[in-house]
Amino acid sequence: ARFRLLLSLHRWSSLFSGGFALVVCVTGLPLIFATDIDVWRHAPETATYAQPATLAGMADVARARHPGAQIRYAGQADSQHWFISARDATGPWHRLMFRHPSGHLVMDHASGTGLMATLLALHARLLAGPNGQLLLAAVASVLGVALVTGLLVHAPFVPRAGPLAARGRGSARLRWLDRHNLVGMLLVTWMLVLTVTGGLLALAGPIQSHWRATAFAHLLATTDTAPARASRIDLDAVTAAARQRYPQATVDFIALPGSRYATSNGYVVYLAGGPGPLTLARHAVWVDAGTATHTQGLPLGLLMSLLMSIKPLHFGDFGGLALKCVWALLDLTMMVVIATGLWLWLQRVSPRLSSRRAALRAGH
Repeated sequence: ARFRLLLSLHRWSSLFSGGFALVVCVTGLPLIFATDIDVWRHAPETATYAQPATLAGMADVARARHPGAQIRYAGQADSQHWFISARDATGPWHRLMFRHPSGHLVMDHASGTGLMATLLALHARLLAGPNGQLLLAAVASVLGVALVTGLLVHAPFVPRAGPLAARGRGSARLRWLDRHNLVGMLLVTWMLVLTVTGGLLALAGPIQSHWRATAFAHLLATTDTAPARASRIDLDAVTAAARQRYPQATVDFIALPGSRYATSNGYVVYLAGGPGPLTLARHAVWVDAGTATHTQGLPLGLLMSLLMSIKPLHFGDFGGLALKCVWALLDLTMMVVIATGLWLWLQRVSPRLSSRRAALRAGH
């Protein structure tokens, strides 16, 4: 009875989540290389280098190329690139990408447009806005059930047949069933990691809204006495002031005055608090925009820290191009597991559907 229950849960949870998961895997494949593709497609016509090759030098390049735009965000795009995001008063966002550590400007493009932006909207929101994100969070939960029940269903057979056992004979359906089970067993841990991180990223909207209504609202209340200031302080001085509180931390990104994640009179520097790109320790520091000398810690809480930590793990952009290629190969393999599972179910029910159609025709 327990085995039948697990098998039924595995089948129906897989059927509910399989189609959505396949769409997410297909759209996620090019997004693994999103930065590399954007850099290739939108490289500047003339070679430009930030002097110095720091955030302050990169900000100077952005202001020179877009005089009417206000810089809103700056930080790390991935392990090899830094970015500057600026916006005109009524125009689009401009995203500039610089190679690290040379400071070479490798991309200057209006963000939110083009193929990569459309793929991201489909991958993260199913082109349905916040409702699409909530649906994907539900899909991730059900897919997690499918993966765990699949492991529980097939794990008992491994000691007898061996983890790499697959029938070389029999019908095509049995051979594909063996391949489906084999690949699923080998990659179940990675697929669970991808599913859990994807589910949390799909809940980014509610998590960020809750944080803004609590910890960030408290920051606004305690720093609102200072006048609003223009965001022209040296970004290197801002990061240095923030790192005085956390000397071992590295900068993730900086929100400049007037942006959604800063105040009107101060910067907020978001930091990774430990060694390595996947550290869960995250910090935020408010830095006075007048002198960059007064700072105040900003608690992020567990969910915001997790949200900031898991994106590199989800997209595999913390170890250079070689790791991205590994992530892409694993993503292709996950597509095979999902597609073969759906195909096996269709092969199983097709004869029954054909028999029912024949019976209905005979009855008429």
